[in-house]
Amino acid sequence: FLFLLLVVVVALLLLLLFFSSVSCLFKVFKMAGGTMELFRMTFYVFLPIGAFYYFGLPSYYKNEIKPAFKQLYPEETTHDLPHTPEGNKELLKELIAKRRAKEGSEK
Repeated sequence: FLFLLLVVVVALLLLLLFFSSVSCLFKVFKMAGGTMELFRMTFYVFLPIGAFYYFGLPSYYKNEIKPAFKQLYPEETTHDLPHTPEGNKELLKELIAKRRAKEGSEK
């Protein structure tokens, strides 16, 4: 949140630096001159940085992503995959046996 606030403050300071009065600030939204390009470039640079910062926070992951993941994939539907070559071979044998059993029952 503080980073986004900092980005907004820096963008406003850049805008105020290039404008002499408040009335000129409203002219920014017309498609004319380098001032509009400066505003657009600032927006294009700082928006992705702010988005990556906000969505990359551990608190966002903990509060938003983990509950959604648990809702989509409950504990009983997740599988414990093996971490050793022997475990991989056993899992492969089980999957092949299940596939053969399924193909045999379909015929």
